Amino acid sequence: MDFVDFQITNNDVGRRFDTLLRKFLPQMPLSLIYKNIRTGFIRVNMKKSKQEIKLNLCDVINIEKRLFESFFVEEKDKIDYDNISYIESIVNFKNENILVLNKPYNINVQDSKNDKKSLDSMVKSTYEKDSLTFLPGPMHRLDKLTTGLLCFSQNLSCARWFSEQISNHSIKKTYFAILEGRLNEKKEWIDFLEKDEKSDVHISKLSTEVNGKKSISIVEPIDYGKYKNIDITFAKIFIQTGRNHQIRLQCSEHGYPLLQDSYYGSKIAKFKNDFEQKLYLHCFRLEFPNNDFNIPQVLESKLPTNFINALKKCLIKVSFQEYNM
Repeated sequence: MDFVDFQITNNDVGRRFDTLLRKFLPQMPLSLIYKNIRTGFIRVNMKKSKQEIKLNLCDVINIEKRLFESFFVEEKDKIDYDNISYIESIVNFKNENILVLNKPYNINVQDSKNDKKSLDSMVKSTYEKDSLTFLPGPMHRLDKLTTGLLCFSQNLSCARWFSEQISNHSIKKTYFAILEGRLNEKKEWIDFLEKDEKSDVHISKLSTEVNGKKSISIVEPIDYGKYKNIDITFAKIFIQTGRNHQIRLQCSEHGYPLLQDSYYGSKIAKFKNDFEQKLYLHCFRLEFPNNDFNIPQVLESKLPTNFINALKKCLIKVSFQEYNM
């Protein structure tokens, strides 16, 4: 038999043999992948191997030539130089392990059914593939209408580390928000949230301890203003958990909806032409534990111009230098 050879690189190391094949040959049915592993039409280092083995650096996958040609779909060159320029314009920090962007307002992190333009697809279109299966991707989420720090993987080992830190709540996230109402003191809100499956826009709702996920937010007022005789609070929000629409729902349920957030009870949303955004929430700071990936312990993102304009419109005169603006 004639074989086509594919060498394992750093970004493929540690993957199960069958898992890598499913990603590498997505057109091949899983049952056929298993059959060809058993019969030796797909091998590792020219030897029959078990489907569950984990691959090591410099291992070589061997696929019978006609079998490979039947199922491999050649990818066209996806490098998009316009996207490269755009992504470079919003980079906050980048090294060989991680890409951190200053996410703009009103753009999806990932493709949606109605909108295929996302930061995820843009970043992927700038990636020069050096692995059988690895592609960069977002390692956490921000809503389409939220701005600020957003992290993308640049290799598999950092992606695995980041995922573990998120699960352990070891990466600390701090947001700035403009709230309707006057929050007079620092508050800790603990609620149980679940997605509202009946909603077309994937909003969340309060739930019970049995059905919902525990959500913890610490909200601290910074300064106060008014808009059309409605009290406004400029606040800093630290989240200990990261649930869908956590900040938006908790702020609303505790009586302080985000400015203009019509889905979660804004009173000012009726003045829809008065502001440039539908809500004002900005991921300002990420704090990372000590790591081997040369990621700084603290990264911060300055407030966008639209956010600052909204603060001024609400007569809030904070020291922008003090808050790294």
